[in-house]
Amino acid sequence: FCENFLQIESVDIYHAHGGESTEGAAVVKHRIHSMEMDIPVFLDGEFKEVKLFEESGRLLEEVCDFPGVGSYPVYVYPHPETITLPKYLKGVKRVTNLGLVLPPEYSELIKGVVRLGITSQEPINVGDTPVSPLDFAVQFILSQREVLLKKAGFTEPLGSLKIVVGGKNNGKKEKYSFSLGSRGQGMGEGTGIPAAIGAVLMGQKKIMQKGVLPPEACINPLEVLALAQKVLKSTGKGDLPFVIEHYDEEGNKEVIDFKKVFSL
Repeated sequence: FCENFLQIESVDIYHAHGGESTEGAAVVKHRIHSMEMDIPVFLDGEFKEVKLFEESGRLLEEVCDFPGVGSYPVYVYPHPETITLPKYLKGVKRVTNLGLVLPPEYSELIKGVVRLGITSQEPINVGDTPVSPLDFAVQFILSQREVLLKKAGFTEPLGSLKIVVGGKNNGKKEKYSFSLGSRGQGMGEGTGIPAAIGAVLMGQKKIMQKGVLPPEACINPLEVLALAQKVLKSTGKGDLPFVIEHYDEEGNKEVIDFKKVFSL
């Protein structure tokens, strides 16, 4: 969409979610792994790797405003978009992915455990019982989750995805922000619904490419949004919670009604 009127230079992806009714050990292990690994990003037109707890990772941290959800500090997070988008967006010089799990205190708890270095899978003896530090760390984190959710006042799941596209239009810098958010739904719906939409589009012969491809290589995003809008309206829950914001070179913000831009 933005390629029609913007010379794209940057794509920054932000996400936040939390408050789901349950959370399993595999999810926490995934977060721990994501914090410990070399994280791929695309900066200054080159693929690079950064570390969450080192200066390279800290330099990317910022506070993100998620419409309808709130403003939260986000940190660098490994995701495939930082690898795939530069292959399909000509001229892009920066692609990042930043996020957190909510509430922030829960994210900080997991970070603290990783900083302590008690995430090895090699068992140590506690008395006569071999215990994996990672297994202990995960169970300790999960044991504190409900306490932190209650303390933060979370009574339902919530989540948001925000994509900020920056570039130049007639030589002037501009940014467009695209956000989807919800209260009452979290990671389950945030991953399951897009996958279901993709399956429907395949059934409608609107995705014809074959092979292992990222969404930007085979899906028209307007068709995704149109189907999501159609399904949501059929449930009587109103319009898609889709927010578009435009920022000019001076930083002035304009909120754009997506229904006036897209025929959804």
